[in-house]
Amino acid sequence: MTQEEIINKGSFGLNEPHKSFTEFKITLHLKLFNKEQEIVFYNLPSVDSKPHMSLITEIINELLELDNDVKDQFKEEAWKHYQTCIEITSYGMVPDEGFENERDANEAYFKIYTKDDAYNALTLDEIQTDIEDINSKGYHFSFDCPWDDEHGLTFSVSNRKIYDVCC
Repeated sequence: MTQEEIINKGSFGLNEPHKSFTEFKITLHLKLFNKEQEIVFYNLPSVDSKPHMSLITEIINELLELDNDVKDQFKEEAWKHYQTCIEITSYGMVPDEGFENERDANEAYFKIYTKDDAYNALTLDEIQTDIEDINSKGYHFSFDCPWDDEHGLTFSVSNRKIYDVCC
């Protein structure tokens, strides 16, 4: 997409909860998820800021081209996170009678046994980034996940690679 197409399709304004911040929102069809998804860019001084709009254009075009390589990274990281959570968490809603340990009870409760199961259990909540620093090309995918409903799971991506996972 060109900068002009992005400006015409998106909306620029004040962030509702935080009036001192701006945001630029655009909804695009992302082939990675095969759906329309809103993308939010925080701290854009104005749509006339060439360096910021160049960064937004670069990020949007990368998002539009994301493919199964990134999905495979998401699957791997979701699986690791899931494995850690079911190993160390005592979920109050999980009955553990009939199981040798809490880990096995947790796995049976969530019915997640593979990387694909873990990824398919995620629900994309938001894609966003703060573009105040025009030298930072990272953006963040926030997911809700049933095994960590309090924190969810966020993948920070740049140049089609996950560089941070946060929960």
